[in-house]
Amino acid sequence: MPDIERIVSLYELYKSYKRVAKELRISRNTVRKYVHRVDNVHQGKTEKILPKDRNIQRTRHILTDTIREKIHLYLESNLQNRKKQRITAKRIWELLIKNGELIGYTTVKEEVAWWKEHHTLRQLKK
Repeated sequence: MPDIERIVSLYELYKSYKRVAKELRISRNTVRKYVHRVDNVHQGKTEKILPKDRNIQRTRHILTDTIREKIHLYLESNLQNRKKQRITAKRIWELLIKNGELIGYTTVKEEVAWWKEHHTLRQLKK
C-alpha cells in the first residue's frame, strides 16, 4: 500500500478522493479514511494516524511467468469451445489454488482480460 504521506499529498494536489484512488490503485474509501485520520491528528482530536496494533503490510502474491503461462495454456486449450462453454477466470483461479499456487483472484482476472484483449479472433486472423 502506498504510504500515507503520498495519499495526503496527492489529495491536496487533486482535491479528489476518486482521482487519488485511481492513480494509486487503491480504494476511494481508503484514501478518504487516511485523509480524515491525518486531519484529525492536525486538529488534535487524536494523537496517532495508525493504532499501535495495526499491521498494514501484507504479503503479495506476484504473477510469475510460470503462473502466467499456465493461465495462457488454460485459455488457449479452450479456444475451440463455444463461447458459453469456455473456461472462466474464476475457474482458472480455482485450478491454480488447487494446484498450490499462491495468487489472488483479481490478478488472474486481470491477466485473463489482458489475454482476451490481445488474442481475439481479429488478432489471430492477422
